[in-house]
Amino acid sequence: METPVIAGREFTWTEVHGPRPVAILSESLAREMFGSPQAAIGKRIREFTPWHEVVGVVADVHENGIDQPSPAMVYWPPKPGDIPGLRRSILRAGRRL
Repeated sequence: METPVIAGREFTWTEVHGPRPVAILSESLAREMFGSPQAAIGKRIREFTPWHEVVGVVADVHENGIDQPSPAMVYWPPKPGDIPGLRRSILRAGRRL
């Protein structure tokens, strides 16, 4: 992802190409949900199903300029048949995982 890892780690090869459901959170989302990036590691989240274990927290990414707040993001490994690369969800205000 080339985004600095704040806590935990990046996805492993077996997680990207295997059935283990894992996720990586943006720093702001980890702080909002769990109080700190370190506290998010090992917790479980889901948008739908199944539950995903948080294995890492990465620095926030400013998508609309550095003067705009960065969106809360979840990075998911690709599903089988997806175009190569990570999937991500931008969470809108009021939406909870």
